[in-house]
Amino acid sequence: MLFDSTGTKKIAALAGYVIEGLEQGRILVIDELDSSIHFKLTRAIVAMFNNELNVNAQMIFTVHDINLMDCKKMFRKEQIWFVHKDKEGVYVYSLADFTAQQGVRDTTDIMEKYRKGALGALPDPDLINSLLNIKGNEKGGVTDDK
Repeated sequence: MLFDSTGTKKIAALAGYVIEGLEQGRILVIDELDSSIHFKLTRAIVAMFNNELNVNAQMIFTVHDINLMDCKKMFRKEQIWFVHKDKEGVYVYSLADFTAQQGVRDTTDIMEKYRKGALGALPDPDLINSLLNIKGNEKGGVTDDK
């Protein structure tokens, strides 16, 4: 395992927890499930928990792969939750909170809605510039201030 990829190591580490969770009906919580794992393996893990054979086990996970927001094949609307952060706080809300009047129906392309910002919970691209400015100031670099 010393020379295996990060993804292989992660799958090896998760496998026991996934199997135990399914067999014993436990709740498994995983941060960044999709990190370093091939998208097909991520979907396979999710599918094990999200099918009719599983009656008690539950997996709660975070991902950055918006392709998992597939309400036609993988999830129901109430299974998808978003986290939005701003200067005032952190907000957690369900896709099920959005109504047909807001343009979210069973036939809606959720991934496209998310990409366009209609569902919120998008990172602020200006964050990168802010971090670069802070780093530049630490080194005595030039800022945009005039």
